[in-house]
Amino acid sequence: MAILLAMVVAAIAEWTARVCSRLRALRRARVLRTLNADEHAALAPLRAMTGIAHDDQVRLLRGAFIGGAYRPRHPFNDGMLGGIPVLFPSAARDHMAAWNEAEVVLADRWAVIVRLNGVQIATRSRSRRVRH
Repeated sequence: MAILLAMVVAAIAEWTARVCSRLRALRRARVLRTLNADEHAALAPLRAMTGIAHDDQVRLLRGAFIGGAYRPRHPFNDGMLGGIPVLFPSAARDHMAAWNEAEVVLADRWAVIVRLNGVQIATRSRSRRVRH
């Protein structure tokens, strides 16, 4: 039993180290642009609901999406994109593919998707809420 517990702890530690390493690499990646005013305003509900503070430097993140929690009535969801934890507006789920290219801003432990596969996600979800 102790061996099994040690193996589980080692696996969790290795996974955590890989995620932290990928986040560090993304932080060092080239900045594409800065977040525009509409995108910043569209992410205000995320900041208000979660208390997460993100930067305004948009970077490119590529990879497969692995689903996390999906709550269709909740304005934001989470998952893993390219091995990095991401938060995204619910509208992004419609634009996920087997391989994704996302423009993200970084928070402490998360990347926040603002554009996914060429679709402006952050402002799109905001305009949907305004219309309904």
